[in-house]
Amino acid sequence: AQHVPTLLDVCDCRTLFYQRRLERGDLSFGERWRTKQLLKRFTQYETDALNTYPMSTVVSPFDKTALQKLVPGCRVALIPNGVDLEMFKPVAGIDEIPGNLIIFGNMDFLPNYDAALHFAADILPLVRKTHPEVTFTVVGTNPSPEVKALGQTDGVEVTGRVEDLKPYIQRATMLVAPMRFGAGIKNKVLEALAVEKPVVTNSTGVEAMHPQVSELLCLADDPTAFAKEVCDLLDDKQRRIELGKRGREVMAEIHSWETASEKYEALFAELAGS
Repeated sequence: AQHVPTLLDVCDCRTLFYQRRLERGDLSFGERWRTKQLLKRFTQYETDALNTYPMSTVVSPFDKTALQKLVPGCRVALIPNGVDLEMFKPVAGIDEIPGNLIIFGNMDFLPNYDAALHFAADILPLVRKTHPEVTFTVVGTNPSPEVKALGQTDGVEVTGRVEDLKPYIQRATMLVAPMRFGAGIKNKVLEALAVEKPVVTNSTGVEAMHPQVSELLCLADDPTAFAKEVCDLLDDKQRRIELGKRGREVMAEIHSWETASEKYEALFAELAGS
């Protein structure tokens, strides 16, 4: 980094991730101690990295702000994640399963499996009070034992790793993403919108999104309100279709990989010129 112009892609700020983890009130003594140790290490690590590299990139404005608090005056560029619009697109020949809700992602990653467990325990029963036909599908690699156990619940499917994610998204009526903590940008939201599926999420799931994306998302922060958003969408097929169509249009406009690569190329050119 001292001799060759080098760009550091931080992606999302781990210091911020562990700060938010400590804000959760349900950590055991051991988990809290471990998280404090990780916070201390990553604070030092990210500080050293930002002081070493001339330029860094992140995917959300919250991560950018957190890094600039660590090292005031450091150069951090914001480049949101993209979505492969050719890979993630509506799949012909696959019918939607009425009332099927989906969450997907790596299910050994804490924010993802916490969201799956939270939805199944605290929100799904509320949805089923008025929509007993609703089913919930959890898709993702390496599901934790707690997530695997959800598969024993009536109407809940836990797939583990799948060869192709898109058919599962296509079958669903919507993505549900009650993210209780984390950092960065939620790729699952981008990918669901690219497949023309509406999304119900919360403040954590939407915070890093462009305003044009945020206005398409159905938001709620407590279980009762979240369940109501889900039920309202289940009852309004036309709204689901409209949100999905607009979602793909916005993904093409704001979150294509072509747009992201143009921004990276400009940074590389600036580094090379330095």
